[in-house]
Amino acid sequence: MRAEPLQCDAMVIAASAAAMLAALSRELWLVVGATGSITACDPRATAAGFEPGRALRSYALPGTDGKVIELLVRAARERVAGWELALVVGDRPITLVCAAAAAGGQVAISASIVHQDQADALEEMVDSLAEIVTLNRELAKQKRRLQDSNEGIRALHSELEQQTDRLRASAEVKGRLVASVSHELRTPLHSILGLSRLLLDGSDGALNGEQQKQLGFICKSAIELSQMVNDMLDLARLDAGHAPIRREAFALGDFLSAMRGTMMPLLPESGAVELSFDVAPDVALETDQGKIGQIVRNLVSNAIKFTPAGTVQVSATTTGTELQIVVRDTGIGIAASDQDDVFEEFIQIENALQRTMPGTGLGLPLARKLAEALGGRIELVSELGAGSTFTFTTPLVHRDLTRYVVVQRPRSALGPSTASVLVLVIDDDAAARYLVTKHLRHPVYDVVEAADGPTGVILAVDLQPHVILLDFLLGTTTAFDVLDALHA
Repeated sequence: MRAEPLQCDAMVIAASAAAMLAALSRELWLVVGATGSITACDPRATAAGFEPGRALRSYALPGTDGKVIELLVRAARERVAGWELALVVGDRPITLVCAAAAAGGQVAISASIVHQDQADALEEMVDSLAEIVTLNRELAKQKRRLQDSNEGIRALHSELEQQTDRLRASAEVKGRLVASVSHELRTPLHSILGLSRLLLDGSDGALNGEQQKQLGFICKSAIELSQMVNDMLDLARLDAGHAPIRREAFALGDFLSAMRGTMMPLLPESGAVELSFDVAPDVALETDQGKIGQIVRNLVSNAIKFTPAGTVQVSATTTGTELQIVVRDTGIGIAASDQDDVFEEFIQIENALQRTMPGTGLGLPLARKLAEALGGRIELVSELGAGSTFTFTTPLVHRDLTRYVVVQRPRSALGPSTASVLVLVIDDDAAARYLVTKHLRHPVYDVVEAADGPTGVILAVDLQPHVILLDFLLGTTTAFDVLDALHA
């Protein structure tokens, strides 16, 4: 008498388990006709959001419809397995891992839906790719000399589209880009700057007015491009956490006085903009002076750039254990809707001055990240047409301390009676060696050159120079090889 209820319970449990398994299953199949439209699909595909009569490529994630077409073309000729499609079905992104084959003039597709976390990663890839496209456009506007680098970026985009399982965040992508091009860009830029300055200084004879004008343009363009590359490198180091804090003690008053001298040349020749530094309080800082200087330079240069006429004022105050440096201008100001965007990399707010001013949109983002690295912050108060105020707040004493390794040489220090200083220059770039030699044209210096690492090691051991100037990434020979040879 108890067998029937037990049997009934077992049937209910079996039915529930079957329903649960059906709900958890991510398997589905589709049939696509010669026109590319879905002609048939199973209930799971219908439940997921696929509709008979609709083109399969219409579900493709923007920019990936080519993979749908390629799948249908290949499946018409041969069996295809393990093919991934990034689609948007029912207003949500999914990824299908497909096997497909021809069937009576149509293509039958059996697919599995990947888990939701991978679909979320796919959505993140779209945002990353959109940001990278924006980066390409901004770089192309600034310097056509980066065309070769842009080709590398486009190749990187293609790789990201084809390998969805190797997604990276946009900051990581930019870091790899900067790391791959920085050395190739900085070496010729330093050569261009050094050679043009030598010619402008008249080291090899006087130049006429037209020659000086042309060299001035070359030097200015190289400085702008070099600054952009340096900003990109600094951002990449900060994103990767490779920006050590060099803690040193210095006086705030001396620091701001020196800063004022370096910023004066940025003022327009018309004299329409006045730059003033308030007297700094008599306070000592113990933090990274170089990074603070970089932050203040970026804030002041940005204020000068967007102040066609008026004043730029820099003031400093201390509150307890913190320092506040305020940069206030009477320029064009920033609308409230755009104030968050100015701290985004490679974004520049459209305005009348933007078309005539050089820039990459890296200065303010770099300043904010440097401030955060120092344990501080940057705040913005601005009104369109009424100027802007940037407030940089940082601790007077930084907590971190970079440890330095001092390599001591077993050689006596130079004294007043020393006849000359022997300098060994090891670099495979002839222009770099030439610049160093030209700058050290003085009776006290005796310069010896080596064009490759092995030769440099031999000369370092034989000559025991007082100073070695070495390209740190010189082929297979590094600075450590030279130091090891000297120690031996």
